Amino acid sequence: MLFHFFEWFNSNWTLAWMLDELHDDLTLELDFLHEARNAERSRESVRHLDYVYVPKVHWNLTKKRIVTYEFVEGITIDHVDELKKQNLSLKDVDEKLIRLFAEQIFRTGFVHADPHPGNVHVRVNKNQKSKGSPQAQIILLDHGLYENLLSEERKILCDLWMASVTNNHIVMRQTATALGAPQKDYELFCTLITMKPLPDTEKYIIPSYANDWDSLPPELQMIALKSRKLQMPSEDEYANNMTNEQRAELKRDYRRLMDKKRIALYHILKQMPKTMFLLLRNLNAVRNTLKIHNAPDVDRTRIMTEVCQQALKEFQTKKRKI
Repeated sequence: MLFHFFEWFNSNWTLAWMLDELHDDLTLELDFLHEARNAERSRESVRHLDYVYVPKVHWNLTKKRIVTYEFVEGITIDHVDELKKQNLSLKDVDEKLIRLFAEQIFRTGFVHADPHPGNVHVRVNKNQKSKGSPQAQIILLDHGLYENLLSEERKILCDLWMASVTNNHIVMRQTATALGAPQKDYELFCTLITMKPLPDTEKYIIPSYANDWDSLPPELQMIALKSRKLQMPSEDEYANNMTNEQRAELKRDYRRLMDKKRIALYHILKQMPKTMFLLLRNLNAVRNTLKIHNAPDVDRTRIMTEVCQQALKEFQTKKRKI
């Protein structure tokens, strides 16, 4: 689906080259002994998370062309009505989903690369100790495609994440380029990883119909004018306060902006190591699930930052021991 999206974004693109990059991984997906080993490793790596369950492998019934797991009953994570019937909180489900994959990305380094809704089920947590509303437990399925992040890569990802949420552009640039991004496109790369909106520096400001233009300090007005920045108008401004010529100008400028972003995005993807591409696949799948759940009160950035900070403390502890 990711391939189709980017090719739809620009019909002149083809991402067939990425299939060459992923050839070995896709071949291994057909080896069910490999999948079974991944499942066992994943099960062990998330053992400390009592809200996650990875079904056991029946090794006596598993061969290269078939893998057999224990049967575990659960609800597909995108079946919202069924989750609600079990009195499961979507917020609880989403926060645990985010934390699970943040743990994999920042702490264990063994990352499920295909967590679409069919591979993520939910049940009432049998280990729940507190009384009250049922607590969710995530059931993780289909372990054919994983990415193994090296310790050095995880450390850089942690630094990139913290730099992005604190708006530290020096470290953002350093870490993005260390992970394979072109230096000039480091902000866009950070946006892809954090799944946050583009930074304010990417917005445009059109003086003729920006409400807050007069309130900008003169030095910011000069920067905006020199760089042709513009701020998108509100719906009311667009509908009532702009002439047809201004609307046409906005559309032309916006189209030019999107063309620049499409080209930059393509070059980032072209240079992106396979590791980062599969990581992006994971992040995008989680984001899509949150969108299905319509979860505006779930603070994804906060949860991932908490896990990231924990990982950084562990890196510091290891460094002191050395």
